[in-house]
Amino acid sequence: MTTKKLVLTAFSVGIVFSILLASIACLTLKDIKKDIEIQKVADSMVKTAFKINIDEREYRLNPYKKNEIKEHLKELKKLVSSCEEICDLKRINFSKLHGSIDLYEKLFEQLKFYHETNEKIIEELRKLERIIQATIFSKPNPERGTIALLEIRLQEKSYILFREKPLLFSERPYLEKRKIAVRNLRIWAEGDKRINELIDKDSKLFEDILSNYEQMDKTLELMRKEVRKIEGLIHGIYKATQHKIDFAYKKLQILLITIMILLILAGIELAIFYTKNI
Repeated sequence: MTTKKLVLTAFSVGIVFSILLASIACLTLKDIKKDIEIQKVADSMVKTAFKINIDEREYRLNPYKKNEIKEHLKELKKLVSSCEEICDLKRINFSKLHGSIDLYEKLFEQLKFYHETNEKIIEELRKLERIIQATIFSKPNPERGTIALLEIRLQEKSYILFREKPLLFSERPYLEKRKIAVRNLRIWAEGDKRINELIDKDSKLFEDILSNYEQMDKTLELMRKEVRKIEGLIHGIYKATQHKIDFAYKKLQILLITIMILLILAGIELAIFYTKNI
């Protein structure tokens, strides 16, 4: 009778421990599932940050990209908030991530301001060009003056498109070639006060464009720095979650092996019990 009670007690203890460990295993599986969801969100954040980076590089030549950048920023904010809600990793600084996204958004608004300002100045240059052209045609032999004016505009447009990167290494920088074209126009004008004043105004407007481009370059550098910071923080979430998943899988393996051993032992005890009672 004592042996019977001992075997039944051992069997019961084995089953209870198995159930307890199975419960812990279920909770571990639940945690793994949640962490995988966090990784999916983090992966979406990385892809969205990459899209923002690409769109920002194209924005200068394609202003319509501003709408896409705004949409991607809005999407990134939602993803970060969603990740923050389900993530329980204390070491992840979500306030820092939100701060970097907000700063990037402000920098983009600044970039957009400089770009739109340049668009207005370019429109002024077009109007001024028509006035200069009309003034040139009011003088004798306007062909050389027209050629010089066209050369000025060609070098300005080349600079706007390619900056200080001539297509051939042997070429002079665009700004230098523009100065030569301006000098040629002044020489042709032979001291004409009207044309000189118009050229001075034209040069002042173009200098404003150069100043805005300089500010845009600085802003772009800060934006790229923030994107790298955002990507680094997102990768930190992904890495921390992956570490947690790896640990949970190892824990789950140990639990399953322990449950299997307990069930085998309980089965052996039950078999011994029935064998002795046959």
